[in-house]
Amino acid sequence: MNIEPIRDSLYKTNGQNSSLHQNLRTNHEASPIAKIERAINLDHSRPLDVHRWSDYREADDLIDLIFHQITGAKGTKTERKHIKVVILDLHVA
Repeated sequence: MNIEPIRDSLYKTNGQNSSLHQNLRTNHEASPIAKIERAINLDHSRPLDVHRWSDYREADDLIDLIFHQITGAKGTKTERKHIKVVILDLHVA
């Protein structure tokens, strides 16, 4: 849902931006429109399943490849586990 036209119609007067519209751009967290936009964006989110796991060798090979591309040789086992959980959760989604 695109609320740009709604926002523009609420805050424009006679083709010029009102001071309220300027405040929307500078203080966007405090504005009610920003809260509506955030709520709309959160409608498309979902919780991360931190218990997602796979013991398949093919999955581990892919995780290793991605892990080494992201961290190089510096990554820890814990970082690898976290990356594995995120990638598997995104794959299932």
